[in-house]
Amino acid sequence: MRSPNSMLSVRNIGVQLFTRQLDYFLDAYRQATKHPYGYLVIDMFASSDPTLRLRTNIFKDDEEKIIFIPKNG
Repeated sequence: MRSPNSMLSVRNIGVQLFTRQLDYFLDAYRQATKHPYGYLVIDMFASSDPTLRLRTNIFKDDEEKIIFIPKNG
């Protein structure tokens, strides 16, 4: 179970990085971390493809790679 303070921190990061897509970010975070040791990769590198900003299961031993894409594009 997540503490309210940790979710507030995650929300604050989302507000700063995804101002107009906060729901997209929070939904990706919830899905990526619903299992123990789940993680969300936030790739904000300037030359990175914008469609690959939020990902999980990026390591070789992970079952399937998951890329979170906003519903509006």
